[in-house]
Amino acid sequence: MKITLIYLVSGVLWILISDRFLLLFFSNYELKKLTYLQTIKGFFYVTSTALLLYMLLKRQYKIINAKVAQLEQYTQELEFSNKELEQFAYVASHDLQEPLRMVISFISKLEAEYKEKFDEKGKQYIGFAVSGAKRMRTLILDLLEYSKIGKENQKNETIDVSQIAKEVFLLHHESITRKNAQMRLQELPIIYSDSSAVFQIFYQLIGNALKYTKDTVLPSITIAAEETNQEWVFSVADNGIGIEKQYFKKIFLLFQRLHSSEEFNGNGIGLAIVKKNVDKLKGRIWLVSEKDKGTTFYFSLKKKLLP
Repeated sequence: MKITLIYLVSGVLWILISDRFLLLFFSNYELKKLTYLQTIKGFFYVTSTALLLYMLLKRQYKIINAKVAQLEQYTQELEFSNKELEQFAYVASHDLQEPLRMVISFISKLEAEYKEKFDEKGKQYIGFAVSGAKRMRTLILDLLEYSKIGKENQKNETIDVSQIAKEVFLLHHESITRKNAQMRLQELPIIYSDSSAVFQIFYQLIGNALKYTKDTVLPSITIAAEETNQEWVFSVADNGIGIEKQYFKKIFLLFQRLHSSEEFNGNGIGLAIVKKNVDKLKGRIWLVSEKDKGTTFYFSLKKKLLP
């Protein structure tokens, strides 16, 4: 309606002004009469085109509003579906822990107490069962962790990121020692954010950097940060096996793996946990990588004033 009125008013004003301007220079009666006739024709033309414009815009707005309503409905359905899936994942992973714990316990007892009574093939089968059950437990715990992200309100606090990185180093101490990895920690800032989410991001990224290494090269991992006007950009760089560019987006999806469990253990949840935590903190995550030369993961966190 506003567009139509603007068009109508501006058209009428233009006709009146232009015609009156011409009459200032001509006093011929016939010319004046012709000018008045043109003015009436101009009014009719502007009014009819304004009406047509109104009808077309009204129809178009109706179509757009219908599309918007449809998209809103799809969005609501998608949000509801995602909440249901997250709830299912939480309940399933939570409820599966107890029976799986019992399975692992009895298989371990069977292995410990009756191992000598089995032949080599029997021992191998028991080993497969124990290994499979433990991998399943790890998968369930990771799925539970993934499903919990976003369920709790964000709890911001003052965080020394250097301290969080050092805590992650301690948790990965066994891998760092076994692989004789060189861990470089550059100066990291004190920020105001959710410590649990930041911890999970570094835990998973550093764990991946330690895992995907070449046997012939000593792992070298560097944790750094850069300050911009509006955010902090953190990086975790390694000299590992690298990732081909075609897989850059795929690796952040749930259960997406680029290697078999025989090559590298894991379940394809780690980077999905990282991505979900970064999204929760309203940040961005990306990577630069070259196959056989290493990978650098970057993630940004918006600056917030310290309390």
